[in-house]
Amino acid sequence: MRRLPPNQVAKSLAGVGQLIEDEEFKQQLFDQIDQPLEVERDTTTGREFLKHEYNRDGDSYRSPWSNTYFPASPDATFFPSEQLLKLE
Repeated sequence: MRRLPPNQVAKSLAGVGQLIEDEEFKQQLFDQIDQPLEVERDTTTGREFLKHEYNRDGDSYRSPWSNTYFPASPDATFFPSEQLLKLE
């Protein structure tokens, strides 16, 4: 991955992921490779937020503006308290 173009990390990682059949190994590999941050729009407030490991639950990301996961996830379990939201 170090030798591949840094502006195509996501594309390169997806290609490598297609070659790996072992899901556990694939997840370990993905967790070790830094990927550029992406931006998501909170459709409730219209504001953008960063998609990051700290606000991720499965394949969804929690907006700090509305405390809602995007895309919507019925399995989302973490919702910070009102006090923690103010700090965030």
